[in-house]
Amino acid sequence: MRLGVSTLAVHTPGGVGRYARILAATLLKYFRGELFLFLQRESDLHLILHELSPEERMSFELPARVHLVTSRYPFLRRYLLHQWELPRRFGELGLDAYLDPDYVLPPLKGTRRHLVVHDVTPFTRPALMGLKARLIYRLSAHRSLMDADGIICVSEHTRRRLAELFPSLAGKMHRLVSCLSPKFQNWAQQSYHHVRVVRVNAPQGSIAIPRPFVLFVGVEGPRKNIGVLSRAFLALKAQGFPHRLVMVGGKAERIQRFAQAAPQMAVSSGPDFASAPVLPPVLRLGHVPDEDLVALYRHADLVILISLEEGFGYPILEGLAFRTPGFVGANSPMADYGGRGVVVVERVDDAHEVASKLARALRELPEICRGLASSFQREDYSPRRYYEELIGILREGHASEAAG
Repeated sequence: MRLGVSTLAVHTPGGVGRYARILAATLLKYFRGELFLFLQRESDLHLILHELSPEERMSFELPARVHLVTSRYPFLRRYLLHQWELPRRFGELGLDAYLDPDYVLPPLKGTRRHLVVHDVTPFTRPALMGLKARLIYRLSAHRSLMDADGIICVSEHTRRRLAELFPSLAGKMHRLVSCLSPKFQNWAQQSYHHVRVVRVNAPQGSIAIPRPFVLFVGVEGPRKNIGVLSRAFLALKAQGFPHRLVMVGGKAERIQRFAQAAPQMAVSSGPDFASAPVLPPVLRLGHVPDEDLVALYRHADLVILISLEEGFGYPILEGLAFRTPGFVGANSPMADYGGRGVVVVERVDDAHEVASKLARALRELPEICRGLASSFQREDYSPRRYYEELIGILREGHASEAAG
């Protein structure tokens, strides 16, 4: 099979970019046919390889069967390349199948095209998206659904909601649950020791974060519901819980510390914050290295993601892989997770309900962790499992076309 994959979205923050990188890394690892990766520039390959484990990256050599198709116009915006240059380049390659992880399809002819849909936000709540994304999806998303030979939904939640919106397209929808990246799967299988303090290298410097804490990971935007999360957490603190809220992703904030002997806040001036006074209850760290994110996943009490709309929820899956329970809204795909270890709050727009449910979850944490340990299987979310199901979908379509 000659398979073409767009990886133009690898720069995108959040789930779509993460999905594109994991998809491409998984195909590089397992696919044995001819693979054509469409990149904005050749250096983008490093972003994809970063999803492999460090050992795999060090030994990686690009196979002859993998072709990097780089843009002749890397300075153009991704959408223009996607709709204008991509069809021209892929049209010359004689592909058997084409896969696009970014909601919209280019106008390709003569190639079976599969589209990945992460969530239904472009169709139901476009106001939660940026103006540019809203315009792009308004122009192209509906047409892409109609033109696609197959629609891959990253969760049963997304497939069900998309089928409700477009019942005539249900027959070509496939549920293909996303997977851990190869590097996170590798790290999750390694042994470790519990620590009382997690040291993190953040933009503000080296920070020593004492346990207990709860963790939010994500790009802060309207859909992530940060306002309700913040109010709920402050209500939790008012009940006497000792936890901090650690937020990773988005913009970092200067760390202000509470002086132990005075009520006013003091700001540390040194490069190492470990020796400064007491940390505040909410830490917005910004981007941290993956190795430090792993330590946060391992030692958090809960990973919280109460988005207004969510396509999948990688932080929840990654937390589960490190045996840390998740806390999500009923509208989250991870609420459908078949095992135990995910706490679900019905109304994510109600800070009081979120705080009440969060307090109960922290009180019942040992029981929740036992349920998680007995029910979550990492192999159910392995890149190998994902790859085999994906190739089955693509080959099924290819075989049907050949038979016809």
